[in-house]
Amino acid sequence: MTFNISNLDIVITRTCQLNCSGCLTFSNHNQVKGHIDLATASPWLEFWASKLKPDTIHVFGGEPLMHPDFAEWVRTVASLFRDGDSFSKVNAQTNGIKITQIDRDVLADLIHNYNLQLSISIHNQLDWY
Repeated sequence: MTFNISNLDIVITRTCQLNCSGCLTFSNHNQVKGHIDLATASPWLEFWASKLKPDTIHVFGGEPLMHPDFAEWVRTVASLFRDGDSFSKVNAQTNGIKITQIDRDVLADLIHNYNLQLSISIHNQLDWY
């Protein structure tokens, strides 16, 4: 039996290049850092994919674009949680700092072929940001 749900949140990293007070994921506490290994996560992703059919999957952390395997995470969760020929939406909540460092062809592939959507949160107006 599978359950249709609106949203599924998957933390893929606890690392972030910002230190925002009030961080919703407490990434600013510097207690837990690092990325979730996709190979390690695969068994529990497969388990939940057999039970849940989300409309939208949110991959976040920390800063998901800092994960060295970000693209593979998107491809994997989109493929695991697909319903027939259609993918769930995959949303990445990002501060946007690293977006220009993603290869344009890779980003286009994720958006067009794996239903990736980016939500950008803005934290300040400093020039470097």
